[in-house]
Amino acid sequence: MPPARSARPDLPESGPDDSEIVVHLFRSAYVAAFLIVAQGIPSFVRRPVTPALFFTVAIALVFTLSVLVPYLRPQVPLLISSRFRRPFALLLDVALNTCIMQWVGPVGRELFPVYYLIVFVGALWYRVPGALATAFCALVLHAGTVFADASDPHAGWVAMRHIALARAPFLLVVALIAGYGVRGRERERRLRFALERDLLAARRIQQQMLPASLPLIEGYEVAVRFQPSHTVGGDYYDWFALGDGRWAFCLADAAGKSLQALIELAGFRAHFLAGARRRNSPAVVARFVNELSLASLPPDSFVALFYAVLSPERGHICYTNCGHTPPFALHRAAADQPPERLSTGDIVLGVLRDAEFHERDVVLAPGDVLLCCTDGLVEARDEQGEMLGDQLVGDLLVELAEASAEEIADAILAAARGRAVRLGEDDLTVLILKRRRHV
Repeated sequence: MPPARSARPDLPESGPDDSEIVVHLFRSAYVAAFLIVAQGIPSFVRRPVTPALFFTVAIALVFTLSVLVPYLRPQVPLLISSRFRRPFALLLDVALNTCIMQWVGPVGRELFPVYYLIVFVGALWYRVPGALATAFCALVLHAGTVFADASDPHAGWVAMRHIALARAPFLLVVALIAGYGVRGRERERRLRFALERDLLAARRIQQQMLPASLPLIEGYEVAVRFQPSHTVGGDYYDWFALGDGRWAFCLADAAGKSLQALIELAGFRAHFLAGARRRNSPAVVARFVNELSLASLPPDSFVALFYAVLSPERGHICYTNCGHTPPFALHRAAADQPPERLSTGDIVLGVLRDAEFHERDVVLAPGDVLLCCTDGLVEARDEQGEMLGDQLVGDLLVELAEASAEEIADAILAAARGRAVRLGEDDLTVLILKRRRHV
């Protein structure tokens, strides 16, 4: 009968991490410095090496090589399992420092702070239990060697009393501080990792809320640049066909940033699509969304919206602007005039019940450009605190009138950065709609 297989597969042996390598390198440097200094002091040269010191140093060298060689040459197998490698390293370092302190004599008391470093390593590897266990082992070995080296029992007890009152409490306090400090840092790291994971999940949700691709409208070019100030943001845009040859598009900006704004946008998007898919006029959609937003948004929240319906053949756009940054409409027939601003003077959504919303019309002739942007662009500030402003954005659009929609979108952001404007303090979205001159 074949032997039963273990339900748990054998896991590959993990090699030493960077902290273990640093510990082994420090141990090597400590032993090398001890040997060099001992050879330069005549009183040390004449002092016989104790068997405990000899064997401890020998074991330390062999153990260090058994870890460093496989680390430098991965084809060499590890001799000590990772389960025992770290505890053995802590115990070995405590014993090594104790033996060196005993061999040096009274001057060796100056090496007591080395225990603090070992305790810190114990805290790094095993948190509070590791730090306390390392400190306890250090105190036991140190007190034992001091008592053994005393001239008589009375002197030994006096030295033990000094250790108990002066050194032990401080070392244990250091162990507790190091252990709890590392544990708190580890908890903070886990929380930060969980937050980053949740933010990445929220980013995927926001990406699913946005159009997967830009619309292909005969005779028009469309470009979009979306840049949230954090992992997720409060800007939202959308394009969709109404089924009767018309195209609807919107640009929305929720109050706030990050997750709060994204949660508010998720509800707003559902309300908006429910109204817009019915082919209602922009003003009717705005009233519908406003009523639902009053019930779903927190009291201190709101959403600014620009919603428009495009009839491609005529270039006609019917729109409503609910407190949103007025888009720029550049008309080639009026090239010497600043771009027209598309505003209906209406209030943002989710603030006032029974608010009135209005519609207006604009026509894009061949070669005309419509630039929609959130306030993250026009309100971006330079190092002196000056805003980029509507005037500069409009001037940039006039300069880029002959460029393609993609080139206009890229050039506006590049020009803003070139003027040392701090982008990224607010969510930023740019939507370009250009009617081609020749279809």
